[in-house]
Amino acid sequence: MKYKFTSQILFITSLISVAFIYIQSTKVENVIDYIPYHEKIIEAEKLIFIEEDIVLGLQSFEEAFQMYDFVFVDDCIEAFQLALFYQQDSLALFFIQRALDNGFRLEFLDELRCACPHNYYQDIDQKVSIHQAFIKQHQQELATYQNQTFEKYTRKIKKGHLAKLIERHIKEQTFKNHRPALGHTKEKQKQLYNQVCDSNLQWIKNLYKDEFYIGEQNIGFLSNQLLNHFDIEYTNDNKFLSPAILQKYKLKKDTPIPVHMENNAFNINMLYNILFHNPQSYKTLEPYAQRAIKLGYLHPREYASLEHRRSPSPKEKDMVLEKFWQNIEDTQQINQMRSKCLLPPYEVDYKKHQLAHQYCLKLSFGFFNGTR
Repeated sequence: MKYKFTSQILFITSLISVAFIYIQSTKVENVIDYIPYHEKIIEAEKLIFIEEDIVLGLQSFEEAFQMYDFVFVDDCIEAFQLALFYQQDSLALFFIQRALDNGFRLEFLDELRCACPHNYYQDIDQKVSIHQAFIKQHQQELATYQNQTFEKYTRKIKKGHLAKLIERHIKEQTFKNHRPALGHTKEKQKQLYNQVCDSNLQWIKNLYKDEFYIGEQNIGFLSNQLLNHFDIEYTNDNKFLSPAILQKYKLKKDTPIPVHMENNAFNINMLYNILFHNPQSYKTLEPYAQRAIKLGYLHPREYASLEHRRSPSPKEKDMVLEKFWQNIEDTQQINQMRSKCLLPPYEVDYKKHQLAHQYCLKLSFGFFNGTR
């Protein structure tokens, strides 16, 4: 009995030591380190799509989402669909709850589509349906959970920076295409648009220089509920910019401005949109990017895609961040570059793409399905 008791003490002590080491290794100046998060997501995807170990793969997703308060919604929605596909309903419930913890709304599931750029979005109207029976079964439980977690979620959001980002996004999108109502020639408006893009990037750079980063973690996952909560003026019920905003630019009511809205939540977000529009984004943020990624604000795939799209040397193109529907036999160099950027092997994207199309799932997200 004495030996058993001593063993228990040693076991508890070792657990405490391991926990202490883990906490120290995943914090930087009392801030959570997100490198292990992304590594865990990559591990989950490799287990599922390459090694075909579904149980361990879904467990890795679960462990990643348990390690952190903030988690990326797209990862949760991917894991949610995979759990349903492999008939792991208890994990599916956990995954969708973690999405709700971070600003996702149940109605957004109706916007999940199988659309993919590899076929020029011929399947753009084909909706994902794998979740429908599950949501119907858990509707009341999840609706209650969504309402209960919303207040806690809003406490993470920096209202002033969200409002400023929206204001800058609107101005950039308004000047992007020539509009005679703005009162400028095409050449002058193009010049003004470039100035807006430079101003927006400078604003983000100045925040980064002051070690204040913005991202999904503190500006949220866009929803009308979030905007209403903070009384931020943006779009109306008809999905046009509000009349007051349009009037500011001397534009008529219901003038269509292609701004980011909640109904395209799984595509490009307004922060990435701003960075994408400026060809200097990658180099401008380079001194600060690794810190922003480490702290969970800048997504590593979004940053890598800026290099791929805005500095298109053959080396960067070889990462194949978007056209991952090709069966490439020699992926060694591709995967070496991906690994340095904290991205999964090419084979993960390829297998994921195959499964998504075969069973009508939405497993890749962002701009051209290549930035999340």
